[in-house]
Amino acid sequence: MDNVLHILVNLPHILLSKITNHLKDNIDRICFTLVCSRWFSERDKYLSFNKDKILVDIIQKNDQFYLKSYQCLMSKSLESKDTCTLIIDNDQMTPGVLPSTLENLILGSKFNQPLEPGVLPASLRVLVFKGLAFKQNLQVGSLPPNLEVLEYTGFRGPITSEVLPSTLHTLVFIPISWAPAIQSHPNLKSLTFWEPYIDDIFENEILCLSDLPTSLTKLCINTHITLSSVLSPSIKYLELAVCKADGIFNEASKYQFETLKLALSVSLENISVKHLEIDNDSRTVEIPHDVETLGIILYSEPFTFHNAIPPSVKKLIVGSNLNGFVGFENYFSSDIITSSIEELRINYDQPLFSSGSGFRNLNPSWSFPIHCIPNSLVLNFY
Repeated sequence: MDNVLHILVNLPHILLSKITNHLKDNIDRICFTLVCSRWFSERDKYLSFNKDKILVDIIQKNDQFYLKSYQCLMSKSLESKDTCTLIIDNDQMTPGVLPSTLENLILGSKFNQPLEPGVLPASLRVLVFKGLAFKQNLQVGSLPPNLEVLEYTGFRGPITSEVLPSTLHTLVFIPISWAPAIQSHPNLKSLTFWEPYIDDIFENEILCLSDLPTSLTKLCINTHITLSSVLSPSIKYLELAVCKADGIFNEASKYQFETLKLALSVSLENISVKHLEIDNDSRTVEIPHDVETLGIILYSEPFTFHNAIPPSVKKLIVGSNLNGFVGFENYFSSDIITSSIEELRINYDQPLFSSGSGFRNLNPSWSFPIHCIPNSLVLNFY
């Protein structure tokens, strides 16, 4: 279109911007700018790229980006990605390639590239490692200074305290080897220790609970380790599995848990709990008399209570690691459903529909006496 006086050629920039923003494909947007010389020469005044379609490696690998005339515009579009979550598989990143306003970043299950200081933008608040592929050492500056949440499943080696920003309030799936580095962390609220392989390699390791930050209100431990000293009463959410936890509750009346999840047997005498979850490994636990919600996880063995359910329990949740609930009554007795229970919630670990088309034939069944079924019965399929 060579006629510079044509009405379409002289459309205002704001209208050109609205038109291009309705084009979802970035290639279509580029083609639009090539309609005439004016639209091309003034492209920086109206053109932006679809941020949902931009790949990070296109920006940083110049040998893969052939349209040099649009590189600056694409970089500006990345800069405006302020409310998105960016996912990176295994691309090596360099300083400045990520948007300076990026707040959420997921590093994919294959990611195993060094995180040099300054690569992650200071705007980042949430960083998630997916999978176990990351085998690089974290150094001072690898994590951005304003990071608040770190979900880490990478290299299990120790780090120094300087590696972790003081702004962190949540650490998820971190290794036991990080324990010394978090002792003096000032703002930590939620902490999950986890090891990917359930074996005995940490069985002789000892975690001193009194060394954990006093700011903690949520603590989860899922690894073969021995816990020593006593738990801080500031913990309101506690989850313990496969560890040894004898004698961690001192002056039990001080503990008031909102949620307590156990896959081991400990004494809960005189401890206050609102929401309690147990399984076969913790079925000998005496249920506190103020529990309002009780959760039971079923495995392949029948579940038998060693203690009575107190009348304070109003809601009973039953979850399954079984292949459906065929013969549900074979796994625990209907006698546990007392008259005080107002709601029974059954969570199936198998989805109602298969991954293909059609209904999944789970054949869930149980035979409870009608008087044992509470007024509210909820079935959840996952």
